[in-house]
Amino acid sequence: MTMANLNTTVSILALSLLAGTATLDLNVKDKGQSTQEVSIVENTNGTMIDDFSQEIYSWWKNSDEKFALEREDEMLKVTVKSAGADKTNPWDCFGRQFDEMDLTKTPVIKMKVKSDKPGKMRVYLKDANGMVTNAIGVDKQLPVGDFKEVYFDLTGKWSQSWPDKQTVDPAEIGEMLIFINGGGPEFKGTIYIDDVEAVAVSEMPK
Repeated sequence: MTMANLNTTVSILALSLLAGTATLDLNVKDKGQSTQEVSIVENTNGTMIDDFSQEIYSWWKNSDEKFALEREDEMLKVTVKSAGADKTNPWDCFGRQFDEMDLTKTPVIKMKVKSDKPGKMRVYLKDANGMVTNAIGVDKQLPVGDFKEVYFDLTGKWSQSWPDKQTVDPAEIGEMLIFINGGGPEFKGTIYIDDVEAVAVSEMPK
């Protein structure tokens, strides 16, 4: 088993636990490539997770029937065929693996987002031990029309409630999960994402 396939298997297990008893079909095509090792650019304001200047091999989705991901004009284009509608598993998501990083001082995930339909987005983070920040959800409305910066503040939310109570280690974060209309209602549309960063709380609008 290659490292890329191993990482994918870990993601499947984590997502299955997150969703309860539901079974997720996460078939990630590696296209003959290993998991992309994107350099992490650190600066005084935070860490760039992805600016989409390179291919998106480290991005995955829980279902080919629900999501299509492609890199377009150095952005991530997410075609959502159906999300949030399945009553047995309404927590449809996609995400990205990256080199483990310390988000102790930069607990805010900032990204540029635009959508052609209204809806909600939620971000969870997973640490090196597979613990997910699912105890307290942070939902943001999808900006319709033009790009807007969206902030997901994980301050004080480093805890897991499902499948058991655990503490998530903010110093060893290595994966991001993005949910669209988690829990419903159904969402169908196109979302663009650019410049995904981990930033300090001070970067958030006052």
